[in-house]
Amino acid sequence: MLHAPGLDADAAIREVSGATMPDMAGGPPRRSEVHRHLEAMIQEHLGQAAFEDGRRHRIRLIVEVLDLLDYLASPDAIDVAGRTARGYLVGPVLVFARCYGGHPLEPLADELEASGIEEVRCLAARTRHGHLGRLQFDSDGIRFNVTRCPRTVHAERDRDLFSGEEIAVLSLEELRTIADEGFSPGRP
Repeated sequence: MLHAPGLDADAAIREVSGATMPDMAGGPPRRSEVHRHLEAMIQEHLGQAAFEDGRRHRIRLIVEVLDLLDYLASPDAIDVAGRTARGYLVGPVLVFARCYGGHPLEPLADELEASGIEEVRCLAARTRHGHLGRLQFDSDGIRFNVTRCPRTVHAERDRDLFSGEEIAVLSLEELRTIADEGFSPGRP
């Protein structure tokens, strides 16, 4: 597990703020600074080997859930976008996944809950591509937001669904490979 008591984003903000901006005159620390600092604090607390073991464990948990979705929804492809794709897996993990094509996600909620996934919620995300179906749920302490995208959106897979800005993306196949080989330290 990549969590230690007292080592969370709030502690990292306090430490980064106190060390680099005593009066916060330059404004609050950037989120990426906080996440890098939190990662360093947890690495120091756990040790490098335990830290990497925890990272690989979380990747495997993510892959297991996405493999289940791959089986149930039969999409053309599944991608993970954002911080998870960049390797940020400390503290609370929020996985943004995209299923391109395949079966609608909403009817899968009962099957996901029957497999042990907690509190599956069916939502709609208002994106640049219109309203897209989305499932939100927790599994093993990891929060998932899974959006079903039209096949045509795959051509813009490296773009944020909302802003259109460039975003880090990994395919499920790439994530499976990383889960087997381990994960090099990411950057939020």
